[in-house]
Amino acid sequence: MPGEAMWPSHPLCALTNSPLNLTVKGALEATELIRDIVVPWRRQHAEKMAQLQEMEKFSEIEIKKAELLEKQAITTKVNAESERVQAEAEKIRAEAEKLRLENGRLRLELQRDKAKMAIEILNQLAPSLSESDRVIYLIQLLPSIEGMISSDFEIEKLIPLRC
Repeated sequence: MPGEAMWPSHPLCALTNSPLNLTVKGALEATELIRDIVVPWRRQHAEKMAQLQEMEKFSEIEIKKAELLEKQAITTKVNAESERVQAEAEKIRAEAEKLRLENGRLRLELQRDKAKMAIEILNQLAPSLSESDRVIYLIQLLPSIEGMISSDFEIEKLIPLRC
């Protein structure tokens, strides 16, 4: 085809016919699935994942503030001031707990979306899997998807190899 490079002596081509029996069968299809499903999903959910990270850090800061105020309340000798600081610490701790619950909700939503994407990938790769096999492969696929989502790779147009 015009515009497509051909590498007859490409190492992968040579190795596919060697005694090592190295093959790249399915690699192109898998790469295309990643490019067409995982990368767009990551872009679509980038803001939500960033929001989750930010909220988790803010929650940690709020917890530290509450702990600091509680320690301050313990060391304060004046009873009224100690009660005020303790009340403020409890308020901050309650806000931090709200943030923690919201983070959990957001994390669960992202996990659900990742599972949907994994199911979509399985449906394209192996549409005739039994339900039990689908669950097994889904469990095995999710950590790989997590790794792809958390990395910054991009996949450009693929040029088919001609051996």
